[in-house]
Amino acid sequence: MNELLIMFDWCNTSSGLNILLIVKNILKLVCFLAPFLIMIVTFIQLFKVVMSGKSEDLKDSWKMVVKRLIAGLIIFFIPTIISFAISSLVGEKGFNLLTCIDSATKERVESLKQKEEAQEEAERKAKEKEDEHKQKENFKKDQEIRDKNKQVFEEWKKEHGSNSDIAALAVKLSPTATPEGHLEQPEGNPWRQINDSRLNNFYAIMDATIGKYHDNNAYASCAQAAAGIIRATVDPDFNTAGPRKQIEYLQNNPKWELVTVVKTTDNVDEICKPGDVLITGEGKSGHTMIYVGNELVRTKFPNSNGNMFQAAYNGEYALYPSIDKVTKPGRNFNLYRPTGRGEFKNPFINVNDYIR
Repeated sequence: MNELLIMFDWCNTSSGLNILLIVKNILKLVCFLAPFLIMIVTFIQLFKVVMSGKSEDLKDSWKMVVKRLIAGLIIFFIPTIISFAISSLVGEKGFNLLTCIDSATKERVESLKQKEEAQEEAERKAKEKEDEHKQKENFKKDQEIRDKNKQVFEEWKKEHGSNSDIAALAVKLSPTATPEGHLEQPEGNPWRQINDSRLNNFYAIMDATIGKYHDNNAYASCAQAAAGIIRATVDPDFNTAGPRKQIEYLQNNPKWELVTVVKTTDNVDEICKPGDVLITGEGKSGHTMIYVGNELVRTKFPNSNGNMFQAAYNGEYALYPSIDKVTKPGRNFNLYRPTGRGEFKNPFINVNDYIR
């Protein structure tokens, strides 16, 4: 019984009441037209029998007329029968259901619809106000984090000197600092960009500092990724061809000094300073990477233990720039450090737009 009453609770909604109104109108139309159709068909058949002159057919036809008239009357009074059945079945509570059926009018449906739209509009405005409040709170928290990170960076830069711009830009351009977050070019093509908004600034720096290399920049090349950052910060003439060519450039160049050779047994954190370039010609094509230090990395990636900026391409895959954790290099690396000699005017970008 309760289930029946609950089922008709949608009489208080415009959509539910509109369905009931359609059913109600269809039922009225059927109950109105069906008896007339039955009568018309019956009298046509009766007329044919009379015109045929067969008395035995006329007797059967009258019986058929009576049956059809009774059926037509029953159909005509179906609404009344249904109302009586509901009242008897549900009892006094049945009148609630009858009231619901009676209330299924076009005016009632429109009234409920306007009421629902007004309620939805009020709820939407309340939701917008709540979302706006949350956005302001989140922005405030993010701003506090940004201000704190900026203060940490300024203090860090005072301690590490001007070459820290190399490390700062490298970290800012890194899209990820976790091995599982590395971005790979599925086809292993280092010249092709991949659609990831986190790399937009990196692509902009590469296009500005290196320009076209073959049909495009070698975005996922270790030498190109490092060269783009170095050319934007301390050395606009830094070689972009590859690790071995970069070593030739670094040798006997007054802008750079060879600090030491980092062996496979050395701990890079104990030897390197942020902004140092570690480069080797060993292996298939050599490798170039930039030491950034974990302290700076944590200003952007608080949970990272990374300390090195690098990209990679070995003919089989193209690994876009990221921060990696390197404690001991797998090969012997020459450690080069900028000397700061000579005046440097950045012809490519305003670095402060990226690292502040």
